[in-house]
Amino acid sequence: FFTSLIESIESVLSKHGYQLLLVNTHENWDTELSYLRTVNSSVVDGLILATTQTDWNTLKQNLPADLPVVLLDRKPKGCDIDCVWISTYHACHEALLKLIEWGHRKIGLIAARPSLSTSVERNNAYNDAISANNLEKFISPGDSLRNSSPKHYQELVGKGCTAILIANGRMTDDIIYYQ
Repeated sequence: FFTSLIESIESVLSKHGYQLLLVNTHENWDTELSYLRTVNSSVVDGLILATTQTDWNTLKQNLPADLPVVLLDRKPKGCDIDCVWISTYHACHEALLKLIEWGHRKIGLIAARPSLSTSVERNNAYNDAISANNLEKFISPGDSLRNSSPKHYQELVGKGCTAILIANGRMTDDIIYYQ
């Protein structure tokens, strides 16, 4: 998702004479705050941000008042600016219903960080689909970071799960390359 998005953003920006500066906070608010301070003291024309912050007011206090900002993928509570994100609830819910249709009764979830709006959607889809079908929930709380999901995968397989929904792309990559 992010790779395609970044390529598209860079392509549009370069056509208009702008350069893209890309940083990665590794889901860490202190690191994000450090970069925001750099933005405050630099010549920056705008900011496109996939924030780790869950509260818009906290984030807003750390942004220059006149800086154009667009949020990506995550929408903090109380956010009143432009935000581009894709709802994943329906896709996750439909995937779970298909797994149930195929006969899976022990479906696990490696949950992503509960503070992220995208994680909340995916977790809600899991809870709704599993509850609606009177199935037992098998949730292992992940942290959305690289190399963190194999232990959760082992835990869920150990509990007899025959299918697992992984609520984050990075953790999914870990499991694909785990074996």
